[in-house]
Amino acid sequence: AILTFLDFFQISVQRQAANAAALMLQAVTPPDVFEQHVKPVLPTLAQLLQHSDPQVLHSICECWRRVIDGCIAAHEAPKEEPSNSGSLISRFAAEASLRLAAEKRAEEEDDDDDDDDDEPPISPPAVTETPAVTTEKLSASLQDMCPSAVLSNLLLLLGNGISSSNSGGASVLSEVLYILSVLTNYSHDFAQEVLQ
Repeated sequence: AILTFLDFFQISVQRQAANAAALMLQAVTPPDVFEQHVKPVLPTLAQLLQHSDPQVLHSICECWRRVIDGCIAAHEAPKEEPSNSGSLISRFAAEASLRLAAEKRAEEEDDDDDDDDDEPPISPPAVTETPAVTTEKLSASLQDMCPSAVLSNLLLLLGNGISSSNSGGASVLSEVLYILSVLTNYSHDFAQEVLQ
């Protein structure tokens, strides 16, 4: 509720409120909580992407990053592995280490083939890939959460961040770049809109 009337408060209260909102979104929220409490605030968060204070803007960008990461985690997390609810970056790192281990085992198999041993080959661990249906659902969810106004505001922030020498702009710029990279990675429509 405080985000709705943020402009009526002093800047210190605005910063605290935006930071509190970002902290509330830190954990991946269950779908029912997201629908009831987070989704109704998204238009307000979209408007706040035009705020003039860099600290408030950074917190609002953190909100968007966490909402998007939560959406991705909800769509990609395997149902049987609740421990896999970490950050997007940690999941990418885990997948990369599995791939490296599989490549190393494959190289060892090639070396072992030259020795003519009768040992059975060691199969690499299965790397699960995201089905196309899940990716399509995720893309639709991201497009539902982030209308064109959000993308336009992010691109405007990107342009302003690159052209300004504001010290607070660097942290906002890094958040904006992350959000845009994730959105364009998972949605062809977003990628097309960014390229235009």
